Amino acid sequence: MRLFNFKKKQKPVVITIHGFGKRMHHQFDSISDFLRTNGYDVIQFDLFDYNNYQDVDYKIWIERAEQQVREAQKKYHNNIVLFGYSMGGVIATYLATVFPVKKLILSAPAYQYLDMSKIVDYGINSIKKAAGKPLDPDAFTSLQ
Repeated sequence: MRLFNFKKKQKPVVITIHGFGKRMHHQFDSISDFLRTNGYDVIQFDLFDYNNYQDVDYKIWIERAEQQVREAQKKYHNNIVLFGYSMGGVIATYLATVFPVKKLILSAPAYQYLDMSKIVDYGINSIKKAAGKPLDPDAFTSLQ
């Protein structure tokens, strides 16, 4: 007789999205092997065909990535982790805005991340330059 009926929590599937290079999905082979050894399902795919010089439309690459997420949702629902490297980080970020995912992991994304403090600092410095004089920093305490 079982006293407790605990359901084993399903681990999320990890979808890897490679950068722009000839190794493509193989960029994630080591981490994918590690994850699989630890009970995770991993989806690896190629965004483009490296040997096809006609396969250069980034919109088609994004559609291929979206299709991988849609397929994963059928089995894992929203229990999905997106792991993007370089250009794949940009695509993974986009996918995380379109699909509900559990986590987003970015490795060397091909853009500079901005947060609110960086935006405020940039705005304050721009105003200072335009005014040609220092501003009172206490005037902006409510923004931080």
